[in-house]
Amino acid sequence: MRSRLQVCRHRQIETPQEYVLLDPDRILVECYRRNERDNWKLVTTVGEVSGVAAEDSLFLDSIGLDIALPQVYEDQANRAL
Repeated sequence: MRSRLQVCRHRQIETPQEYVLLDPDRILVECYRRNERDNWKLVTTVGEVSGVAAEDSLFLDSIGLDIALPQVYEDQANRAL
């Protein structure tokens, strides 16, 4: 619930275009994006550590970053082995 409160606070700041929350225990990425109407849209990518395909990725439009979820969670996947 704390993360939800943080998201609400960050939504009030004018400059961020994206806000990302990562679950440290399982693959759960929540990416909030501000659209052209100044509304926030939630894009969520969910998967299990062992079930994430190499093509699953997180794209951060504001900085032009496209990163594979297995790369984001590389340490988590190694711990599961």
